[in-house]
Amino acid sequence: MSVKKIIFYFTLDTTFKEGVDYRSLKEQRNAGVNIDEYYYPKETGIYLSWSINGKYFKVAIGHNIKPAEWDYNKRCPLRKHKYFMELNTLLNKFKSACEKNYLHMRTNDLPINPDSVQQMVKASLNSYVVDSRRILEVYNEFLAEKEQLVKSSTITKYNSTMKSLKAFEKTNYELNFENIATMKFYTDFRVYSIGVLKHLNNTISKSIQNIKAFLQWCFDHSEHYIRSTEFKRFRCEGDYSEPIFLTIEEVRLMEKYNPEESKGLLLSKEIFLFLCYTGQRISDIIALRKRHIKIKSGSGMEWELYQEKGNKSRAVYIPIVESARIILEKYMDRAGADDYIFPRQSPVVTNRNLKKIGQAAGLTDATTKVNFSGKAKREICQPKYHFLTTHVGRKTFITLLKQHKFTDIEIQSISGHSSYKEMLPYIGVDRQAVKQGMEKMFG
Repeated sequence: MSVKKIIFYFTLDTTFKEGVDYRSLKEQRNAGVNIDEYYYPKETGIYLSWSINGKYFKVAIGHNIKPAEWDYNKRCPLRKHKYFMELNTLLNKFKSACEKNYLHMRTNDLPINPDSVQQMVKASLNSYVVDSRRILEVYNEFLAEKEQLVKSSTITKYNSTMKSLKAFEKTNYELNFENIATMKFYTDFRVYSIGVLKHLNNTISKSIQNIKAFLQWCFDHSEHYIRSTEFKRFRCEGDYSEPIFLTIEEVRLMEKYNPEESKGLLLSKEIFLFLCYTGQRISDIIALRKRHIKIKSGSGMEWELYQEKGNKSRAVYIPIVESARIILEKYMDRAGADDYIFPRQSPVVTNRNLKKIGQAAGLTDATTKVNFSGKAKREICQPKYHFLTTHVGRKTFITLLKQHKFTDIEIQSISGHSSYKEMLPYIGVDRQAVKQGMEKMFG
């Protein structure tokens, strides 16, 4: 069969509403008239189309778009489409693959007929989907690459999400590259996380955030594991949970507590107080070396810190107040210039010890913590020491500085938060102080 050069182009399945004069509307569109109100209002399929000797063919590519968001002259998405860049890039890759494979057929004198071209087009499109490889295998590739780029704490979170995906798959939910990027998967995974795993909304939000990062990596990968950008609609919605912090009086109780002969409890207490005095994370305390502490003439000590969370390009400078200096000097005397200042203690052990210390120090006020799993409210009421963790130290620091009228910029310069929105979950409310203020105001 003699075949002229084939031109591949994209078309839409349904363009106009039913009952309109589409020929007249096309003329108006070509004349520059806005005819958006006559387009089919819902998303419609995108097809790769071509003709052979006057006979028309088309193959669905698995993506949809609203007709009003399509450029009918250039045969591509308009810039007003939410994912214009991603979809346009993908369409160009599809088209280029078909053109390349068609050229291969011609230059190698392979048979060119309607059936052979259609098979070639389908094979070209399918080459972007790796059905034979399981999601979790590719997730391991993703982790291996990320291990070279991000902190170990981030990898731990990705691994936690992987465990959830493995558990989800065991419920006879076959994960593949066709369904994991869909809103159905998003809904099903959320329902499973709430109903079976009993995860809180904040935990689910972090899992969804990690899954979106993985799917973006799959979309950008040279093998193009997924074609759909529907995953960008996944929402990472956590709940605001009022932070638990210590008042300055409670910090003083922790300072006064003497764990007697237990070196482990003493270390946990001093690590926690150092967190309260500096506002940093436990990971940064663990990584603190003697060389990170700078002696400033006339202004005492300063901690130069590149925070463990994220890849900070700028240092955070933390003034070392007198109470923090006393703790530091106790351990610095034993450390070499490149040694860690604090003896090694697992954060798990520290958190367990803090509950013992808090109970012995008298942090026994009834405290209520409220979280949500889906719409279900989970309310826990326990003595305050029950909620003590190393992260309470950071929240205590930020809350106390806020109560003492430090500006947000001043607090962020020490905490390392890039915005007030980031810092907000760390700011607690002293209800007793609020009550006293109201009593003073209203008598």
